[in-house]
Amino acid sequence: MQIKRVVAVGLIVLLGACGAGGSGGGSAAAVTPAKQGPHAKAVTRQFSVEMDKLVVDEKTYVDGLAMRFKDGAAAALSETPISACSKLAVVASSRSDFQTAALGDKPVLMLVRNGEHPQGAILLVEPYSTTTLEDAFPALVTDGDALLASGDVGDAGWGSIDATKYGAEKSPHVRLDVKLPYATRNDADPVAADASPEAKWLRELQAKAGSDTQAAVDASLQVDTEDYRSSMTSSRWFDVLGNWSSFSVVALATDKGCATMVLREPGFAGGYSEAIIETQMVGDVRKVTSAQTESMDSIEGDYFVGRIEHPKLGSFPIVDARAVAEEGVGLVVYFSDKPIGAEPFESLIAKQRVMRAVSSFQSGSQYWFSQYEFGGPGVPVEQVDAGNSTSNPSIDEKEIAGLIKLGEGEGPRIAVNFRLPLAKATR
Repeated sequence: MQIKRVVAVGLIVLLGACGAGGSGGGSAAAVTPAKQGPHAKAVTRQFSVEMDKLVVDEKTYVDGLAMRFKDGAAAALSETPISACSKLAVVASSRSDFQTAALGDKPVLMLVRNGEHPQGAILLVEPYSTTTLEDAFPALVTDGDALLASGDVGDAGWGSIDATKYGAEKSPHVRLDVKLPYATRNDADPVAADASPEAKWLRELQAKAGSDTQAAVDASLQVDTEDYRSSMTSSRWFDVLGNWSSFSVVALATDKGCATMVLREPGFAGGYSEAIIETQMVGDVRKVTSAQTESMDSIEGDYFVGRIEHPKLGSFPIVDARAVAEEGVGLVVYFSDKPIGAEPFESLIAKQRVMRAVSSFQSGSQYWFSQYEFGGPGVPVEQVDAGNSTSNPSIDEKEIAGLIKLGEGEGPRIAVNFRLPLAKATR
């Protein structure tokens, strides 16, 4: 039995398909209302006349996902079921608006309300064009935890073709029954993703690549060389395999024969780089079918990204971080695989894996870490000399930032980039 394993974006289980109505003069295909729970059903109908005969162009949509954006919300509906792998790729790449390339070249029905479409709209998005099917859709509900759309919208004859003159019934332009919870980038389980077999495969492939990265890229790619996007996939995959030495897998989705991973690599001058790697099984071999990368150099506000490897604690991505000046210790920054409260170090390590970076030097806007303390459930505290592992350190009365790169041989390895608010002193 094929098992869907999702440790990433909250994926949406959608109910059934719409009934299909053929071309001709019959009424629009009925969209049977779903009972409860997430679902996406839609039918579009457009009339035209050829040789004095009514022609009906009908499309049925059976799956979808919804997202919020800075200036509104939208849902993308597909004519075919969307795999968990494609859903993660769409959500991970959609920052300011929907990016639907991962859904393939088939048309996507978009329900949207934003600054450009304040009254709501229904769009047909294709690889090289976008058509407005309905420029007003006031009944679209984008408030709350889910996007809702139901009922009939518009006229299949665009107001100019009367179907009854051709022995057919009038029909709505779009018929909808949609309820989709909003998917977000924050629904991931980065600890499970980073410890997954897929993440292990990626690290092992990178280690085997050694000095011949191009050979590893060529052997692991499965792309259409006639597609202009194949060269971009190849170059970005080369960059990840050859240059990303400290990445963590922060999100993962798997489905039948596929896996999509989202990677993050700490940047040297601040921020981080992110990659979306889509893979497909070809026989018993995993192949990369798409690779996207983006550099996040200019990040506003606080952030932290990185990974820690420790002989006894194991390996884990940074899920939370906190900076504070502690009485009797000094300036410290906590990094952990779980959310961090205001508890002291001794209490935190009893329930989660923690690294505490301790600073012994601060002058003006500069600081320096002197040691790193590691601890976790059942693991005694270990202190490691920080050496010259701190780069780009900066501090003021409100925040602290820097890059930690430590690790050679069998000892702890740290790769963390951060900018954090500086909490008040605690006891």
